Parts: sequence; structure tokens; C-alpha cells
Amino acid sequence: MHLYLVVDQLVGNRTGLAPGIDLRGDGGFVVAPPSKHQSGRRYAWELGASPDDVPLAPTPGWLLERICSERPACASRPPDEWALVRRPIIAGTRNDSLARLAGYLLRRRPAPRVVLELVRAVNETRCTPPLSDHEIERIVDSIAGREAERTRRVDRD
Repeated sequence: MHLYLVVDQLVGNRTGLAPGIDLRGDGGFVVAPPSKHQSGRRYAWELGASPDDVPLAPTPGWLLERICSERPACASRPPDEWALVRRPIIAGTRNDSLARLAGYLLRRRPAPRVVLELVRAVNETRCTPPLSDHEIERIVDSIAGREAERTRRVDRD
């Protein structure tokens, strides 16, 4: 079951928020009607409960408090992954940070070659020390493959 709620601040995506509760927020996606389930059946809105029939409810205070209390910066978190380029990216966080940036950029569907050049630039200007060019290519290739597969799955549904 998916519940769609209105929230007036930036929230991210979380799994295991509570037993059986995952959160999809800014930058997240869900499979929604009329997408096709792997069984071949289509997802459908409960009669009279589609967003066209019922306005979205506000997020309950207790849920918003739980979301933000476990991640104190959620209300002030920047709206995208570009925040990482404002501070040095140190050893131990370089691969993850650059992979997240590559994913963010690739989800906007520019040519992977453009993403590679942007990630190279961030690597050279923000990573301490910078990763090798071979490692940057490996990161972007890996994320580009994941994003291409995700796009194929979404388009199939």
C-alpha cells in the first residue's frame, strides 16, 4: 500500500523507517498506477481514492518528527547532491560522493560523457587527494549502467 502525503520541507528517501514503512521523498520514485506489476497485472488506485478524487493529506506531525529526529539536518538539507561540491571531499568519502554526484547528474539524462567531465572536474578541484582518472571512469561507467537499467525497468512498467 502506498500513502501519498504533503510535506512542506525537504525529506529524503529512507527504508526501514518503521516495520513495513519506507519513505520516498525528494529524488525518490515509486511504482504507481497504471504501472504493470511483474505478475502482468496493473497497479490501480482504490476506488474513490486516487489523487484526482481525494486531496493529499498533510504528513502527520509524529511521522515528520520521526523522519527529522533521526536525521537532524533533514529540514536544512540542500535540495540536490550539488551540496557536496562546496566542501572538500576527503579520502574515505571520495568514491561514494562522486558516485552520488554521477547518479544525480545521470538521472537528468545528459550524455554520460558530459557527466564524466563534470565528475572529473569535481574530483580535481574538491577531492583530497584526487582519485585516478581510471577510477573516475570506473565510477561513472558503473553508475551509468545502473541508471540505464533503472530507466529500462521504469519504461517497461
